[in-house]
Amino acid sequence: QFMIPFYNDDFFLIVPRDEPITTLHEILQKPWAPFSFDLWVAVVMFVLFTSIITLLTDSILDIGDALEDRHESEDDFENKTLVGRFFKCIYLNSMAYVSGGVQN
Repeated sequence: QFMIPFYNDDFFLIVPRDEPITTLHEILQKPWAPFSFDLWVAVVMFVLFTSIITLLTDSILDIGDALEDRHESEDDFENKTLVGRFFKCIYLNSMAYVSGGVQN
């Protein structure tokens, strides 16, 4: 619990405020402002690295399933091209990092 105030002062300080000029560049730059450029590069590189690892491990598992002649009904990658799999890995990994889990 907080104590009640002993005294309230009704003094207000009024100063002129400069109107900030916001350009489109400044507005677009605000969401990226919490981190430095180097940290954003590190985050993107980490997502790309983990996407490559996911692509390699899932592709190896798919190749192993094909060699064992197992046909599972569910496949992580509907697209069989390497580029399509890589972009899906980027999507799944980035969604897993920002939302706490994979989005389907």
